Amino acid sequence: MGFINIEQNRIIKIFSVVSVVFLPPNPGGIKLWDEL
Repeated sequence: MGFINIEQNRIIKIFSVVSVVFLPPNPGGIKLWDEL
């Protein structure tokens, strides 16, 4: 369980960085986050 949790956290961090880099802070980006 712990190992899976670490993997999830790493993936979430990478995804957050990618989304911040590629998505400007706009309603479309917020809407995309709501979809996930």
